[in-house]
Amino acid sequence: MNKQIVFLDTETTGLQHFHQIFEICVIGHNFMFHAMVLPDEDHIEHYADPRALEITNFHKRNFDNAITQKELAYQLALLLQNKIIVAHNVNFDCGMIEELFSKYNVHHKLHNRKIDTITLAHEHLSVCGLKSYSMFAIRAFFGWSHDEAHTAIKDTEDVQKLYKKLIR
Repeated sequence: MNKQIVFLDTETTGLQHFHQIFEICVIGHNFMFHAMVLPDEDHIEHYADPRALEITNFHKRNFDNAITQKELAYQLALLLQNKIIVAHNVNFDCGMIEELFSKYNVHHKLHNRKIDTITLAHEHLSVCGLKSYSMFAIRAFFGWSHDEAHTAIKDTEDVQKLYKKLIR
């Protein structure tokens, strides 16, 4: 069984298990999946972290063609089957996805092998004097644009770029 690597980023309404994904991007060998996702009704008013919404410009996002949380759960179960996920803070993104699966009774387990670009950056860039491994610090270090930061597409593309730059 061949395991394909995919690059992934989620934008969420906060950092806790009860927060929700509102944007996701997955880039594979020959595909890109991007979706805006509607938070559950009343989620924003009662459960979202105002600071997270500010950082991600949540209120300026276009949700006209957004899918539901449940639709996302089922699409990701198919899309991520037998895939090794690469992400910046991979445990956070995978934890949010696993929480989504649990909420909607989607019986799918993410592949147990995951690659964290924070670990790769620590391993390869600490000798260069980099003190922070945030995407902001990494973009500054490499001279990459910060435009569209905290959007799933930009962050996923930069995770892919970072992985390719640092992998041996």
